[in-house]
Amino acid sequence: MRIFFLIFSLFFFHSCSEDHVSFFSTSQASHEFPLLEELNVNASIESCEEIASWDSSPLWVQTRSEGVIRLDSNQNDKWLRFHFKNSSGAEREWYFILKWTLLDFAEFCSPLHESRFETQLSGIQVPYSDWPIHSFFPSFRFWLEPDEEEVFYLRVKSYSPVAVPVKALPLNDFLKEIRKIAGINFLFFGFGVFYILFNIFQFYESKDSIYIYNSVFVLFLTLTVLSRFGIAYELFWNHSPVWQSKSIHIFLGITVFGALEFTKRILNIKKYFKRSYLIFVILGYLGLFYSLLALFPIPRLILSQSFAVYFFLMLLIILITALRVYFEKKYHPAKWFLAAISTFFIISILNFIFHLDLWDYNRFWIYAFMFFLPVSFVLNSISLADRVREIKLESEKYKSEIQILLEKLKTYTEEKPKYARSQLAGVDVQKVVIKLIDLMENDKIYYDETLSMEGLSTRLHLTRHQLSEILNRILKTNFYDFVQKYRIREAMDMIENRKDLNIF
Repeated sequence: MRIFFLIFSLFFFHSCSEDHVSFFSTSQASHEFPLLEELNVNASIESCEEIASWDSSPLWVQTRSEGVIRLDSNQNDKWLRFHFKNSSGAEREWYFILKWTLLDFAEFCSPLHESRFETQLSGIQVPYSDWPIHSFFPSFRFWLEPDEEEVFYLRVKSYSPVAVPVKALPLNDFLKEIRKIAGINFLFFGFGVFYILFNIFQFYESKDSIYIYNSVFVLFLTLTVLSRFGIAYELFWNHSPVWQSKSIHIFLGITVFGALEFTKRILNIKKYFKRSYLIFVILGYLGLFYSLLALFPIPRLILSQSFAVYFFLMLLIILITALRVYFEKKYHPAKWFLAAISTFFIISILNFIFHLDLWDYNRFWIYAFMFFLPVSFVLNSISLADRVREIKLESEKYKSEIQILLEKLKTYTEEKPKYARSQLAGVDVQKVVIKLIDLMENDKIYYDETLSMEGLSTRLHLTRHQLSEILNRILKTNFYDFVQKYRIREAMDMIENRKDLNIF
């Protein structure tokens, strides 16, 4: 896994190098970022010809940042224009790109002659098969002779607030841009497939459901990212704009469910914090409920805002719980899980900040999301490996004790004819003893102050007399001493490991 991650990292950075169109550098050719102006008017403008009549209006104002369109969620059309001169001296075919896959609607107006325009439509409200250019983002083609200059108009609409970067590129640069994005998408997709297969293999070997929930989390998170940044629209539903807008919300809900089920198991929450366990169960089913809500005609802005609140609340709860498990319970696998969830939390916050234009748009941090997610996956794998080691150590720790109990059981079996009135006829005593130890060692039922002989015998599906005979004749103890032994041992362990406790 770590070797594959290293290879993935090398390919990722290679695909972003200068030879494949600079990704990290901010020094780009001036033609890439056209100077945009937006029309600040509340009037409804429905056509390219109509917007051209506003060309001399003083209501045109320059956008705040070069090469970025800021859209709010008021669902109104925003009209923009840019003057563009072909100063390349050779290129005639150009492409205008809106680099946001989930843009609802975009109309591009290219001047023809006699105040007429060629209109091109794109965005997720337009079937992908009808897009003028089949690429990852809404893109439009226009032609200019060398040294020719024209004014182009753009109408955009968004149902959620977002900052959309734009570019105007000649054909060769456009193709390089597409290849670069395709490389990043397929590297990410390939890593996701490999990681899921790895988890399925681990499940086959261990029969531990934690690997299934980890696969569910990774699969639907991968689909979510590909829907936001690239290829899902083209591959899965290129004739269905409705599913493109709903798919992300469906994927997100299932992603959260898988993540919470994985978290419950990797942190042993049921063992350490039984009250928190119920919170995780509720949050998980809320994720599935959110997926179902996406199927109904609920405004996307409401869905997005409600999920944002739910998502960051959930991440905060997971972070706090992981910190408690690591520092209070000294559970070693929680360290790597904490690193994974911290990485995921940070990149989610940064992605949220940049896309909502709360900070100046930065291309590196937008696409770094697709790189640091695999980092988070690998950290989870290390945590899972530590969990396996912890389970083995736990088994070794109690192996000798169980062996002693089995020896006592063997002695009891050999002496059984002496006890004419035994209550254990038909009882699988060995199975009961192992279950009894498991309840004490793993479930820690001795924490229950109301624990009684009757309650314990009920959990073991025995009568009170049968449990008493097992304790007395096999374990050579009584109920009170048996329970107190575990309570004393736990108290001694807390005194030794919990330096923050005051025993006075």
